[in-house]
Amino acid sequence: MISEVERLERAVQDARSEAANATSSLAAEIERAKQERAFWAMQQKFANASGSDGKTLIRKRQRRKDTVNEV
Repeated sequence: MISEVERLERAVQDARSEAANATSSLAAEIERAKQERAFWAMQQKFANASGSDGKTLIRKRQRRKDTVNEV
């Protein structure tokens, strides 16, 4: 019975550790998404201020993304 309790305690500890890691990863992804959203909002703001329709910025962003994926 003691060994079963120890096994269950290890399982709970492992589950907590995995949950903490998942929480950290999710928080990092959310922060990255917020930064990317702010970046896109800033690009749209500058595109609107310059009178551009934003398509040029999107094409440049896509080319840069394609270049990074090729490497």
